[in-house]
Amino acid sequence: MNCPNCGHENQVGDRFCASCGTRFRDDPDIPRQHAPEPESTPDTTRSEAREPIPERPIDPEWRMSSLPPEEPPKRRIWLWVLVGILLFCVLLVCGLGVFLTTGTGQNLMDDLATRAATVTTSGTP
Repeated sequence: MNCPNCGHENQVGDRFCASCGTRFRDDPDIPRQHAPEPESTPDTTRSEAREPIPERPIDPEWRMSSLPPEEPPKRRIWLWVLVGILLFCVLLVCGLGVFLTTGTGQNLMDDLATRAATVTTSGTP
């Protein structure tokens, strides 16, 4: 079935064109069901006579107060201090790890281990 509007090839049972959305004529074999129309009821919520809104007297000395000054955004100094401390700790651990893998670091660790062993065995440094 071709669309009469754009010529797009559609399936036989389609009710709308898949390309342009044009509605195809209804199939006469399918009975149409109409929804019952609602009964119209008079609108009783509106009042026909509107009362005028009384105007307030204007005070010539009245002025709108100025807005308070905007507070500057709170700086989260504690957050930056915490980030700095954590970054320092990470760099310290990484630096010690690199240092201890070098020859100088290995010699330092051997010397510390020897001193600790002599202190534990002899009781005095």
